[in-house]
Amino acid sequence: MEKPHFYSLTKLSYGYKDMEPYISQEQLQIHHEKHHQAYVTNLNNLIKGTEFENAGLEDIVKKGEKVTVDVRIHVIGEAISGNLVILENSSVSVEAEATHIPESFEVSVEGLDAGAQIHASDIELPSGSTLAVDPELLIVNVTAAPTEAQLEAELAEAEAEAGIEHDATDAEVEASAEAEGDADGAASDALPHQRREL
Repeated sequence: MEKPHFYSLTKLSYGYKDMEPYISQEQLQIHHEKHHQAYVTNLNNLIKGTEFENAGLEDIVKKGEKVTVDVRIHVIGEAISGNLVILENSSVSVEAEATHIPESFEVSVEGLDAGAQIHASDIELPSGSTLAVDPELLIVNVTAAPTEAQLEAELAEAEAEAGIEHDATDAEVEASAEAEGDADGAASDALPHQRREL
């Protein structure tokens, strides 16, 4: 009878102190000796007494077995000047072979103009992968950039809704004073002149 094959914790090619100051010696040691060791121990416990007791990891994670994963979206290129590129969904769910999970998908906005959209169905998937979401899921939306006046109006509206009040600037105070002065002058011109007789 063949002796069962079990997995063991891989030794690091560097010391626990070698990652300082980014990761403390204590953190790395706990991560390796406790967390990683737990993965190895759990795997060994799962395969003990099963058909996978002497199998390699490739056989345990069967080639062709499908898993559903969220894969991040990476936007490349530049849309036409004066437009905003809005990433509506930063990842998309796909069904992929367990041994060939994509790390990310690139979507290009190169030369796109306002109104252009990229949907999940537009993403080029690798062989063996299929979408696990609605193909019409909006990934990228290209819109016209708002003007300065539109941004100021939106900001003023949001501040008004939030009850934010600002002190008038010097220019606004002067303009208000001039407007009042003009109004006072116009009002006095409209009043009949009274004469005093002695």
